[in-house]
Amino acid sequence: KFISTIPSSLFNSGKTRSEGATRSLTKCDLHGNAFTGELPGTLTKGVPFLKYLYLHDNRLTGNLDTELFCGAANSFIDIRLNNNSFTGNFKIQCLMENLELISLASNNLTGPLEDGIGHKLPRLREIHLFDNKLSSTIPTTIFDPTNLTAILMYNNQLTGSLTANVFNGASHLEHLYLNGNKLSGKLDDFVSAKGLEALKKLRLEYNSFSGTIPDFTGMPSIEVLYLYNNSFTGSLNADKLPPTLKKLKVSNNTLNNEIPSKLGEFENLEALSLNGNEFVGKIPSELSNLNSLQIFHLQRNKLSASIPVQFQQLTSLSELRLDFNEITGSVPKQVCDLRDSGLQTLVSDCGGKNPKVSCSCCTECS
Repeated sequence: KFISTIPSSLFNSGKTRSEGATRSLTKCDLHGNAFTGELPGTLTKGVPFLKYLYLHDNRLTGNLDTELFCGAANSFIDIRLNNNSFTGNFKIQCLMENLELISLASNNLTGPLEDGIGHKLPRLREIHLFDNKLSSTIPTTIFDPTNLTAILMYNNQLTGSLTANVFNGASHLEHLYLNGNKLSGKLDDFVSAKGLEALKKLRLEYNSFSGTIPDFTGMPSIEVLYLYNNSFTGSLNADKLPPTLKKLKVSNNTLNNEIPSKLGEFENLEALSLNGNEFVGKIPSELSNLNSLQIFHLQRNKLSASIPVQFQQLTSLSELRLDFNEITGSVPKQVCDLRDSGLQTLVSDCGGKNPKVSCSCCTECS
């Protein structure tokens, strides 16, 4: 690994043969070293044809002035400065017509997101700004680059609500990660956005969204839907969920009433987390039809009755948590037999002097 500042001479060009070679540079990959200090002021002045700049995973510091990129503005395709310690605001200073990916994640960037960002990056496909300290609403122009496929802005301090007018142009968007922010309000307007047909992964956990869980069937490609650790209330309506789901996590909200038996028809489900809510009644035996299910979390609800013997059909299961409920009786032997075929974690209320559940195979008793 190199441990030094980045020499400004690296990006200078002149009349000598070596300097002329620098001028024609199209890729600079210095990632994964221990470079320190600020970016040199000559960053792109002598390399107008630079397409790929990889400086991620170093120890670079200082105020991030994106005007440093303007010397190669017409050439840049991919800029990665993530996992450093840059400070300052994220603001694009010049038009970059060919830029497809920019990653400034895991730095110390602050301030608002620029409202005209989409106009200056017309061919952008991915923007990675997660793990910073950005604070603003989401710019309405962010989807002006119609080929945008991934927005990763989790773990910031973004505020406001999600509205359809911001996302109507997101026809190619596949990954939208806004988890770990300060977003709030209901999602009803957001799910009515036209153009989210390509969305596959939606992560909105650890925010302050409220209201009932809206109708997501207008997103027919969605596979991952994370809504946990918000303030959703009301029933979970399976008719409002797309059948393409592979991972559904709605834990730690205030959802109530019974768990819908129709969830048993979601044959692609691999992870189902309903824990930390106020679900009541029995566990639907229809959930035993989820042949691909690997993670099944039902703990910390108000579920009652017994554990369905039909759960023996969940042969792909690796985790089953049933603790902190009102479930009684014994864990069926047929369910215990799953411990021999991949079930690594099985937790129930089998602890204490007067256990509510009898279990001879549980890995943990609450």
